[in-house]
Amino acid sequence: MNQFYQFFIFQFLFFCLFASPILSDSNFPDLDSIERASFERDWLVLLHYQSSKWTKKYKSLADGPSFFLSQEGVTNPTAELKAHLEIFQKTKDELYRMECKFPARFHWIRKRFGFPADPTWENQCPKWPEFKNQMRAKSVSVVFASFHPEHPASLFGHTMLKFNEEKPNGVVSDDLILNYAATVPGNIDPISFVIYGMAGGFHGSFEIQKYLYKIHEYNEFENRNLWEFKLSLNQEEVDQLTRHLWEMSKNHFDYYFLDENCSFRILTLLEVARPTLRLTDRISVMLLPTESLKILSKQSGLIEQVQFRPSIIERYRHKYGYLTSSEKKILDQMVDGNMDSAFELDPVRRTLLFDIYIDHLVIHKIKAYGKMEIIDQQLYAEAEHKRGDVQVLNSLPNYFQIDKLSNPLLSHAPSQITMAHGNSTNGGYSEIQYRPVLRDFTDSYLGYSPYNQISFLRMNARFYEDTKQTVIQEFHVLEMTSLNPIGQKIWKPSWRLDLGLKSLYTEKNYIKPIAEYYGYASGGYGVSFEPFYPFFRHQFVLFSFLDLRVDQSPIWGRGYRLGGVSSTGLLIRIYESFGLIFSGDYRSYVAGERGNFPEFVSQINWTLLENLSLELKYKQIQSKELDWNEYQAGLKFFF
Repeated sequence: MNQFYQFFIFQFLFFCLFASPILSDSNFPDLDSIERASFERDWLVLLHYQSSKWTKKYKSLADGPSFFLSQEGVTNPTAELKAHLEIFQKTKDELYRMECKFPARFHWIRKRFGFPADPTWENQCPKWPEFKNQMRAKSVSVVFASFHPEHPASLFGHTMLKFNEEKPNGVVSDDLILNYAATVPGNIDPISFVIYGMAGGFHGSFEIQKYLYKIHEYNEFENRNLWEFKLSLNQEEVDQLTRHLWEMSKNHFDYYFLDENCSFRILTLLEVARPTLRLTDRISVMLLPTESLKILSKQSGLIEQVQFRPSIIERYRHKYGYLTSSEKKILDQMVDGNMDSAFELDPVRRTLLFDIYIDHLVIHKIKAYGKMEIIDQQLYAEAEHKRGDVQVLNSLPNYFQIDKLSNPLLSHAPSQITMAHGNSTNGGYSEIQYRPVLRDFTDSYLGYSPYNQISFLRMNARFYEDTKQTVIQEFHVLEMTSLNPIGQKIWKPSWRLDLGLKSLYTEKNYIKPIAEYYGYASGGYGVSFEPFYPFFRHQFVLFSFLDLRVDQSPIWGRGYRLGGVSSTGLLIRIYESFGLIFSGDYRSYVAGERGNFPEFVSQINWTLLENLSLELKYKQIQSKELDWNEYQAGLKFFF
């Protein structure tokens, strides 16, 4: 009988504890209190609400219906908060189940309405303890991976969130990286990729990885610089961020390349951690990764520390400049398998040779196979052992101080408008050029790669004074050039691509209005070389290309012309603010509408202010079909 009473009392207490509601109707917050709280910044950022600039109404950017408890939750912050509070009127078991699903929201609700903290839910939440332990961090950093012209999704760089354990001596072996990217089908074609990306046709997803893997992927495999910006978030803010990431597994966002992208999501997560930050309020039309970093830098005291991890090729080229001519021959012997040839040198120079050899091994093996084979790993370990203590290389001036001009905080704004006036064979003209993104070779390369130029949707419109006609002179859908200087035992082809539309004003002399156009596609490979390496890196670059080109227009009898383009040029930079480029092209069409167009172009760009520069251009084309000269001066405004 006593056992029966004990069992009955236990069941009664269990029912009281887990089946009874936390809040009764008498102590449930009134509607005015709920409404006021629902429009507080903390709640709005947790549900990713943003208000329309015109209607002032709120709508959540979250696209997963399971992210909300109320059917009106997408557009009604008050209804969503009320639905969460109503969970407190249900059983503890049901409350713990919802706290397991949305821990960050209920953590804030308990603090905001004075409900006592109750960590019991953590023990009844499968996988949460494991996730919480995995994400243990004392601080958070935003990581920027530099531009990668050979990967369409990373043309403008990429930002991620790093969770720092802050182990001694800067060890990052257990640090984690949060990556947000579009989920793209493997068989999608390039045109669909661009259309879907611009229209939000991909779902964005979060992924957590070891930071060491990302260092290998970006620094070594893709040869991209990494910049880490450590933020001043305190432990409570880091913990709230961790709770919110757990909630993100119940949701997805549509991914837009130009605004709601990786950088935008990073900013919204930081607003959850510290709601007083108003990072996304500063976004207008589009958000590139470099601009998101500038937004962070303008927040007083938010960025505590900056760390630079140069790519392996950047490190290798820097180190190679310390070698003498005789040491370069020894490096050749080491690459050929005679590693012991370096032992004839003194300890410092020997360590230098092995340090460079290790980088050379990684660069060439990853380039050839995508990874280090077992035999390469053995060579790596042997060379590392024979290298000894790299600290002896501190005796070499600036050996570990690699050029930091690629700091994205130094970059000019991505969009540009040019107002220009010029004179051509067809008469005087005024021109306006608009380029949404990003830069050409003569623009200041601070914060960017000095070897890449990218233009997307660049358009030139001209008003010719003699014909009194406005024409779209050129429209470049995509224009990209990637220079990969050869030398230092590195051989990688340069390449370029140009797709667009041009007016016939660029093809023939006209004395009356003309508004006919031709489409074109051109692309090819070439070589580039820095003749004064290592003394003037980035400042003198020779290049040469051979392209295949096809043009199409109904004005030609056969409707097309097919040929090639050979180009040679010189890029000169005097400091970071003054750039010149001289190039000669020879277009020759051998099929369809035949013709030859030798062309010479020179361009000078002088950066006056961070977002203002003066540009001078000269173009000459002389052939049987065309005798064209053009002079132009303009101001470029970056925004």
